[in-house]
Amino acid sequence: MTKQETDIFQVQIELALANMIDELNDDKTRASRREILTQEQRRYEAAQERIEQGRCGKCCACHDDIEIPYLQANPAAPFCEYCQEERDARRQ
Repeated sequence: MTKQETDIFQVQIELALANMIDELNDDKTRASRREILTQEQRRYEAAQERIEQGRCGKCCACHDDIEIPYLQANPAAPFCEYCQEERDARRQ
């Protein structure tokens, strides 16, 4: 992953976190929505850590590169599409 791509994902993650924090601080946000936002916030914070550690764009399971279109759709993705599908299938 190039430095420019990493920087783009960093900005996307920071913006998403800022939006989540704003929504979490909104008194009108329901408890169930707060839980979902809290989980999403944890995912984005973990993605920030991966960027800081130089592991941005690497699957946490198979360690292959995560395809750019998949990351563009989900900047906080910890797994490549294949490994995510495998995890989802095991949960069902």
